[in-house]
Amino acid sequence: MKSKIFKTGTEATTALVCASCIFATAPAFATGAAVLLGAAKLYDYYNANKARFGKNSATLQKAVEKALAENRQGFAQRYRENSDIEEELTRIENNFREKLQLCEFEIPHIADAVKNPDGFAATMAGKVLAGLAGVDEEFSEQQNQALPYLFIQSSLESGFKAAVLDPDNFKDIAPEILTDMASTLANIHLVIHEIGQDVKAIRDELERIGVLKSSDLTPEQEFQTLVDQFQLPLNELLGLIAGVLDQHVAPQNFGQMLDVAKAALEKVKTDYQRLSRLSNDVPEIGPFLDKARAALENHQAIDLKQAQTELRAARREYDARTEKRFNEEKENSAQMIVLEAQMAQAQSNVDEAAALYDEAIEKVAHNLPLRRYYLFEKADMLYQFGQYASDPKWLKNSIDGWEVLLNVLPHDDDPDYWARVQVNLGVTLQEFGRRFPDNAILYESISAFRSALTEQRQDKAPQDWAGTLNNLGNSLYVLAERSSDDKLLREAIVAYRAALTKWTQDKVPLQWAMAQNNLGAALQMLGGRLLDKSMLHEAIDAYRLVLTEWTQDKVSLQWAGTQNNIGNVFRTLGAISSNNDLLQEAIKAFCAALTEQTRDKVPLDWAATQYNLGSAYGVLARMSNDEALAEKSIGAFKLALEERREDNALYQHQQTKENLAISERLLADIRAGKAQ
Repeated sequence: MKSKIFKTGTEATTALVCASCIFATAPAFATGAAVLLGAAKLYDYYNANKARFGKNSATLQKAVEKALAENRQGFAQRYRENSDIEEELTRIENNFREKLQLCEFEIPHIADAVKNPDGFAATMAGKVLAGLAGVDEEFSEQQNQALPYLFIQSSLESGFKAAVLDPDNFKDIAPEILTDMASTLANIHLVIHEIGQDVKAIRDELERIGVLKSSDLTPEQEFQTLVDQFQLPLNELLGLIAGVLDQHVAPQNFGQMLDVAKAALEKVKTDYQRLSRLSNDVPEIGPFLDKARAALENHQAIDLKQAQTELRAARREYDARTEKRFNEEKENSAQMIVLEAQMAQAQSNVDEAAALYDEAIEKVAHNLPLRRYYLFEKADMLYQFGQYASDPKWLKNSIDGWEVLLNVLPHDDDPDYWARVQVNLGVTLQEFGRRFPDNAILYESISAFRSALTEQRQDKAPQDWAGTLNNLGNSLYVLAERSSDDKLLREAIVAYRAALTKWTQDKVPLQWAMAQNNLGAALQMLGGRLLDKSMLHEAIDAYRLVLTEWTQDKVSLQWAGTQNNIGNVFRTLGAISSNNDLLQEAIKAFCAALTEQTRDKVPLDWAATQYNLGSAYGVLARMSNDEALAEKSIGAFKLALEERREDNALYQHQQTKENLAISERLLADIRAGKAQ
């Protein structure tokens, strides 16, 4: 297996981290909303059954009103810095009314708090509210649950059951009243069931296309895992998954595509807040923007497509009313177009997003800095998605985008920015040439990196200079893999070593480890070609330095990959030296890698290391004429074939079958006494 090469990419996309909650408002209000719902439901229950309460009916009403009043007072005191507290509370109540659909209820007037409510009805109110309010701390710990509805259900059940099962207070309650309360819980269960059915349908589709495997987990548990992995609330996660599913992306790239869509959604949420002020200038677009916000805050699954439709309507209304205004209005319109493009990105609709960026770029032709900014955003978006897509068109379009930007960005206008664009062009060319494969494109990437280095000098921008050298080394390395030109490898080694003079372990440990790993890979390849033992030992030294930073407890998979690389070098050394001890070191390193490269976590990496292990056992078996080692070689190759199948890794499948056949012939020869 070839050693892994790591690169520095284009400008980093922002990661989306937000509280997971079914409410459109801040999660701090969640528990209080549950209490409000309990009290409001209790009030509705009172209205339906007040004839049965007799003399206690007025007390029950007062108890509920007091609970609501005190809850609002508590909110106002706790969040007094929030001037919109009443509006927030109303939104929370409306959210519950809409989403749980338990019943039609009204919050009574709460102007006066009732003093000293007593009697069985007051106790009933207290029991229900206590059952809800008593879970404050537990609820705050569970706000990242994929399905908070389930938690709300359990909270309501605990409150009602506490009320019903207390014989001191409810021994005289009529059976019909208990039936009514049980019916309330049944309504909750029905809503939860409907939500669960929706989640199960999406989970089944993810399993059908191979993103999720069949397991014993419930759909809710599996979506909890996805919520934890992507740090998204359930409604946003479901909305983004729908967009990625529409693109028919390969299962192995599903998570990466979802990450890119997630970053686009973060931009949507940020830029939407800035756009809301435009309704002050053109009130006619307010209703459209409000509908777009409602679609973005849909609690079951955000509806980006609907939000985009409403934003487009707002933009057209805005354009119609500002057609004769000055360039500022054009820039505002372009900002709306870009937000729409970001919504398209969040749905993984890359072609539509690119077309929208083009429209925005045309609108701001008068503003060169803004035009450059949108050109940059478009090219970067195409690269971010293109690196995971099987079709090369997005990477091609990204390359075109960087070149257009360079045409409107003379070097002398902003040398640092010009160099950054050259680096991004080089990275995109490198990705295209590596994957599709095109050596001419790789040579173009080398030219772009070298152009950037004319500006990114080590005395002026040492960290950028080192990053560009690392990228230059990567392009040289990939070209060297495809040819017998050792000069390319020597140039890559020089580039990595130069990068390491500025990427030092004490200053930038992660970048230092990445460049050390890449240096080890280049030394390993050149040493293997030249059968140069000293160079191979240098590769091992480089990899062992990497392990001082990529430790097993911090980055287990990178640690395992480096162990695999060390094993490959020892295997080469053992083969060319006919040294059993070195081959045993290789086997030891491969086995260490397999402690983290497990089949369930990284099946193809696991299979690759099993293949490497089989190769090492095979070489050692041939050297020592050992039947047991030959059998271990065969076993490792057979395990590798379980994941290296024709349908997912054709070349590796054929390669493994060929080596399996060699080991099987070796075993037969050993048994027949013919092995040499």
